[in-house]
Amino acid sequence: MNIAPRTDTLQMSPSVYFSPTYGMADGRHRGYEWTNIAADDGRWQLPLHIRRDQHGFVDATTPYGYGGIWFDASLGRSDLTKAWAQSIEALSQMGVVSMFLRFSPFLPCATDRLVELTPGLIVKRVSETVLVDVTDIDTTWSTMQGRARTAIRKARGRGLHSRVSFADAEKLSSGSPFRTLYEATMNRLGAAEQYLFDDTYYISLMSGLAEELQIVEVLDSTGQTVASALLLCDTQGIVHYHLSGSDPAAAREGANNLLIWTILEWSSERGFTSVHLGGGVTAGDSLFKFKTSFGGERLPFNVGGVIIDADAYESAVADRARVLGRSPESLKISGFFPAYRAGAR
Repeated sequence: MNIAPRTDTLQMSPSVYFSPTYGMADGRHRGYEWTNIAADDGRWQLPLHIRRDQHGFVDATTPYGYGGIWFDASLGRSDLTKAWAQSIEALSQMGVVSMFLRFSPFLPCATDRLVELTPGLIVKRVSETVLVDVTDIDTTWSTMQGRARTAIRKARGRGLHSRVSFADAEKLSSGSPFRTLYEATMNRLGAAEQYLFDDTYYISLMSGLAEELQIVEVLDSTGQTVASALLLCDTQGIVHYHLSGSDPAAAREGANNLLIWTILEWSSERGFTSVHLGGGVTAGDSLFKFKTSFGGERLPFNVGGVIIDADAYESAVADRARVLGRSPESLKISGFFPAYRAGAR
């Protein structure tokens, strides 16, 4: 099994978050280079963004979302040990100092097995995400919290209705109802600039994912869109709730509840097995509680880090500590990884 950096589409794709289309679209937005440290047969995959700062330091991170490391169940202990060693060597040759990973909670790839077989990788649990089973939509409805069902009925009683369609150029253009609602929501929440995407991002997703990119809309009685979201559809049977926005007044009328229920119902009708709603902004916040009201399974969301070039890492931490007027040790124990990015915006 030969492990090397790749940018092509592999025969095996565990998730849309591992695809070149998603990785490159997100990378262009953030100014990063996308690569997949992968086996030629796709049985080991590690999609990454390569980041270079103004001081010449290079590090790697999982693209925004849920990627991490995936390996085929047929790989044995020795295969995984070799794959990890080859991956670290490939990153070392690229000059990468450290690597930060976000793991997929919904993929059958045990994190504890990774820790056992990947020297230097430190993994910690930071929050939870919500995965809702939609194989039997009647069961999905009955296991939702009563307040969620009540809000959906309220929305319909106020004349709100919904639809799901292919996310074409018109629906993703600047000034479209989806873009307007999403951007207004991000601004209202005080979100960082990285969560505001330009035309290039949406065009890249649309052209690469085609029908795997859908848009759901909730409309009021006049036909105006008051809530909307993008869906990433995996061939493995999972629909991912991606970006969303809504009008605050309509949200109070249950628009967001109807939005999520529409996603669940549409996914079930088309043979998908589950919908991944993701988590909150912070662990256990109101957004997370809203998502759990639709039932489903709470999955652990883990992140990980590994230092690849110890000398370069120490130098980078020391430089950052001087800039912040702190000691290198205080950055290392801050919980932020890599420590030399502590305090960065």
